[in-house]
Amino acid sequence: MNSFVDPNQLENFFSAKLSEPPYFLLAAGLFICLTSGLAFAASVRAEMGRWYKNPNVGSFSRWIRLQVAFPFAGVLLGIGVGLAATLMTVGVSTVFAWIITLLVTPLAGGFLWSRIGKQMGREALNFYIDQQMHHQS
Repeated sequence: MNSFVDPNQLENFFSAKLSEPPYFLLAAGLFICLTSGLAFAASVRAEMGRWYKNPNVGSFSRWIRLQVAFPFAGVLLGIGVGLAATLMTVGVSTVFAWIITLLVTPLAGGFLWSRIGKQMGREALNFYIDQQMHHQS
């Protein structure tokens, strides 16, 4: 039988483990996560501060959302790299560690993004209502 992939090679590929734990990847993931997290926090603070000065429903344009989403994507990248490195450190094969990471990280990121958006929306709505109440009294 003539096949392109030898089953033994495929088995070796999926069970491959690094000879040394990927401490560099773990440190890189932590560094990416921390630096992107700081940028994310600063961009959210800046955009909410602009909104508090000019509470307008249409003031959150796509460009502003992108400015907040870009550092958030960096946080997810750092979490993903750190998760994969952690899984490889505890003995999960390299391929399966990355597969698990590529499945879990976007799901967790989508959940976090929706929660952050809802919380920012609540904060903005509460501020807007407070402003309207102060103007009426």
